[in-house]
Amino acid sequence: MKFYIPALEARLAELERPVPGLPRVFLLESEYMAAVVRAQIKWLRAVTADLRSRRLTWSEQSLRRFAAEWAAEADPSARPPRRRAVSKAPSTTSSRTRARKA
Repeated sequence: MKFYIPALEARLAELERPVPGLPRVFLLESEYMAAVVRAQIKWLRAVTADLRSRRLTWSEQSLRRFAAEWAAEADPSARPPRRRAVSKAPSTTSSRTRARKA
């Protein structure tokens, strides 16, 4: 991430460089991309700060435990069979319409 943020900042500078005389309609894609790059920079800085402050941590053991729990939950044989939902909503088709269709 150390090198990624400066690269994104350079890309953002390119995207935000004014283009004299060009109507804004032709710059909309660049404006959108600049917004995306700004969001990426913001997210990367937040994650980096969380890693540095140890608000975001993990260990191999915790990842293995989570993976095992996730796999157990995802195993269809470990779940009870699903029941089919029975709709109790009244029909929106009138008896006259049903008679015409028949």
